[in-house]
Amino acid sequence: MPGLDQVDDASGQASEPEPTGSRRRSRLLPATTAMLLATTVLASAEEGMPGLADVLGTIRAHEWAAFGLNVGVVIFGVMTGIALLRTRARATAAGHRARQEINELRLALDRCTELLTLDPHVIVVWGGDRDEPDIAGDASLFTDLPAPRRVLAFGSWLPADKAAELERAVDGLRASGTPFRLDLVSQAGQPIEAEGRPIGGRAVLRLRLVSGVREELVKLRASHDALVRETEAIRSFLGALAMPVWLRDAEGRITWVNTAYAAATDASSGPQAVAAGVELLDPADRAEAARCRTTRMPFARRVAAVSAGERRVFDVIEKPAGAGAAG
Repeated sequence: MPGLDQVDDASGQASEPEPTGSRRRSRLLPATTAMLLATTVLASAEEGMPGLADVLGTIRAHEWAAFGLNVGVVIFGVMTGIALLRTRARATAAGHRARQEINELRLALDRCTELLTLDPHVIVVWGGDRDEPDIAGDASLFTDLPAPRRVLAFGSWLPADKAAELERAVDGLRASGTPFRLDLVSQAGQPIEAEGRPIGGRAVLRLRLVSGVREELVKLRASHDALVRETEAIRSFLGALAMPVWLRDAEGRITWVNTAYAAATDASSGPQAVAAGVELLDPADRAEAARCRTTRMPFARRVAAVSAGERRVFDVIEKPAGAGAAG
């Protein structure tokens, strides 16, 4: 073998050393032989290997089906995973937005609740076809009974005329959605604001105790309404008297007369007599009555005056009242 300087023969005697060229040829011989063998093997393999078409032709139909099914399952799994990730991301974002919206709505609800509790009030809501309303608030503000439904018995805590007015307004609100706003004073003297309006297909009535300037305004309006009613009642009574009655303003002009005064001055009606400024008294008596008004003294005298075309004697009394006078 190469690399050995001496080889023993069969007799056991040592041979002579080979020359240097002989040793090189002995080293190259095995490598060359291996290369030739490998080339021969590769050439033989190349000549004997089948082509791609031959290999594909050996695959059966059910194997192709199984291969396609596996590929489809893999693709479906990949696409499903991608879709799942995207859906999960969208769901996470939607959930975050929903939580933010819920928090905002809760804050808005808390603010509305705080605003509603600033003033003492009661809210009554009629919804849909239900006759039974939802009542929120402190009903004891208006009625001594603990039952909230008692607040709807308006006549139990309002004067009769105001209770009837509020009842008509509520009926109009529930029937046709007509809004209203009334300033009321309870039987206990409490100023109340009643407001009704349709909200979201529901009829909502709000009863609120008012204070401050609003309270003074409600009381002033209630006093004005009471004064108007009293004035109308007095004028109705005076209008039915058989004796002439009149009212004057601060300038001494006639502002109102009854039917008897209109008949005594030959006027067709009281308003027509006021518009024409017809006087019942003679000029001298009117002058004396004017002097008494100036000094804020009553004028009381028996005078002769023409009434219904005839001269008659009257006991006349005219007394200053407020900024004017009544006779």
